[in-house]
Amino acid sequence: MHPVVWWIAAAVVFFILELATASFFFLWIGAGAALTALLSFFVETSWIEYATFAVSSLLLVTLS
Repeated sequence: MHPVVWWIAAAVVFFILELATASFFFLWIGAGAALTALLSFFVETSWIEYATFAVSSLLLVTLS
């Protein structure tokens, strides 16, 4: 399967976790996974995807 499918599935799981909790923590991690899904359309290197997910999630959680 293409990595886009895995990143979208991860984003959906994090968004569902967000609905089950009262905080906005998982929302930003899900947004990082969604951004990584968009990036994985253009980049096939897995370490770039993982780094993008880590940096974007950390940045979004920190800025919220």
